[in-house]
Amino acid sequence: MGANKAKYMAIAGLVVLFFFILLADPACYSQTTAKKRLLIINSYHKGYTWSDIIADTIVDYFDQHAPGEAEIKKSYMDTKLNTSEEFKKNAGIKIKQLIETWKPDVIIGCDDNVSKYVIAPYFLDGDIPFVFCGLNDDPATYGFPGKNVTGIREVALIKSLYSHLERYARGRRVGYLTADKPTQRLMAEIDEKQLGRPLDKIYFVKDFEDWKKYFLMIQDEVDILLMIDVSIVPEWDKKEAIEFIQNNIKIPNGATSELSQEYVLLCISKWAKEHGTWAAEAALKILDGKKPTDIPIVVNKQGHLSVNLILADRLHIVFSPAILRAAETIIRR
Repeated sequence: MGANKAKYMAIAGLVVLFFFILLADPACYSQTTAKKRLLIINSYHKGYTWSDIIADTIVDYFDQHAPGEAEIKKSYMDTKLNTSEEFKKNAGIKIKQLIETWKPDVIIGCDDNVSKYVIAPYFLDGDIPFVFCGLNDDPATYGFPGKNVTGIREVALIKSLYSHLERYARGRRVGYLTADKPTQRLMAEIDEKQLGRPLDKIYFVKDFEDWKKYFLMIQDEVDILLMIDVSIVPEWDKKEAIEFIQNNIKIPNGATSELSQEYVLLCISKWAKEHGTWAAEAALKILDGKKPTDIPIVVNKQGHLSVNLILADRLHIVFSPAILRAAETIIRR
């Protein structure tokens, strides 16, 4: 019995010793308890509604479907407010350094500049998996898909919008009015391709006064006006813009962003939440062991229809009951 007692006491002593070793050196067990790391890179700045909704949707998705499983960090490139090539390249370098230091397990990149200045030059076909979302340009422009890249492309529902507006137009000439910014110039090219026909008039405006001048001019030059992302025009005044449009509109106009729905007759907008949900779902699949190459690149499909009865009244347009039933937002007096 004495020998057995001594044996059990020795085993108990080893167990206690091992326990204290673990307490003294957390590294011994951290690999089994550490959370996975998810980095969300925003091409723009905090406060830019589109990408803020995407990021919040991603966080909410993980809270709901994988609570406590991931440590999430957000980072901003701020390339919407700072548009010089030098700034964008430096922003890409800073994100590269963050990735190399923080070592995320998966990265979600919102909008084009993450792809252009981070993924493509530094990490394409590497070991770190990336999921892009809100990508306006053709993914092939950045070499996607690579072995470590998948994502959801942002495509405006411009063809559907045009089909709706055409019902209320006196002809088929199409005008395009938007901010004079690189992304909006790119979007004009993409939208023209999506329409499958040339835009008859295109104006890129530099500020709010410029926009008012061209809004008046284009009314007599085309039959349908696509008014894209006007709320980002410098010095934009929402209250004045709404009043100006109501007093001067002559032709049906439309937009593809819910931020513009108060300025147009019809809006068929993309859902930022669709991009956030898809990106989060893909990232979680990757953390669970799926390869990016097993997740095909997709384009957004969901749309939100809004109709503006105030502008309809100005244009003497009566919407059908079917349109009103389909509309998720109806703007009235």
